[in-house]
Amino acid sequence: MHVLFRTLGQQMGFQQIRGILPESIDTYLNLAIPKTAEAFIKSNVLSITPDVRTPQYSKISPINSIHTLYKTENISVSGLSDSNNNLSVVLQNAPMIYTNFEVKYNEDENYYDARFIEPERVSMTNKDYLNRASQEYPIITLFSGNTQNNITIALFTGGVNNKVSELRVQYIKMPATVVWNANVNSRVDCDLPEHLHKDVVELAVQLWMQTLSLTSQQARNENNN
Repeated sequence: MHVLFRTLGQQMGFQQIRGILPESIDTYLNLAIPKTAEAFIKSNVLSITPDVRTPQYSKISPINSIHTLYKTENISVSGLSDSNNNLSVVLQNAPMIYTNFEVKYNEDENYYDARFIEPERVSMTNKDYLNRASQEYPIITLFSGNTQNNITIALFTGGVNNKVSELRVQYIKMPATVVWNANVNSRVDCDLPEHLHKDVVELAVQLWMQTLSLTSQQARNENNN
């Protein structure tokens, strides 16, 4: 990616890009990587429509584009639930976005999809006879944890007798922060799919060019003053 960064910069007419330090290239790559991932997520978020039959192809593009960021984590929560079978779990290293939560109970091999609800709507929803939390339709809400990277998951299951044993979390993780190092074994590489590397580098070069342009403009303004 460093070689491509310099190559694209020279093709755009910026010969001085050959002298840029590897650490500086990392800075622009790490700005471009999450922007590239976010662009694919935003471009593939479906609007809510009355049509309940969603075409399958609408789900293919984001999965194929950033499939290396999709992760599933099974969290054992046995013994954490209270008398109402509600529980609170703190997750470390908050991802870019959560995509799904599933709940598993003791003596039950099935996983049940949990519904996302805003924290301020939990109390009102649980008072609704038709929409309140139940074993088959549990409710999940998210809170910011004690630190920036911590997320607290609150789960409500309607106080069923069958205790919660496991929480399956599916999410799109934050892309790794790339780090160049002369020692190949100590480098941290981009974990986006390889077919997106050119898009990342092109955006990184554009960001570098914008910085260069702003710096040049500032210098001209200072000289004029």
